[in-house]
Amino acid sequence: MSTPTEATKASRTREGFDPEELRRRYRLERDKRLRADGNDQ
Repeated sequence: MSTPTEATKASRTREGFDPEELRRRYRLERDKRLRADGNDQ
């Protein structure tokens, strides 16, 4: 069984991208769009 780090490395190589980097980018974009008033908007 592989560790998450090994699985990420294998995925990065096999798929041609880094899933952790993609998650980071999505998180940054989501944070830009979230409003301070949240559910009260």
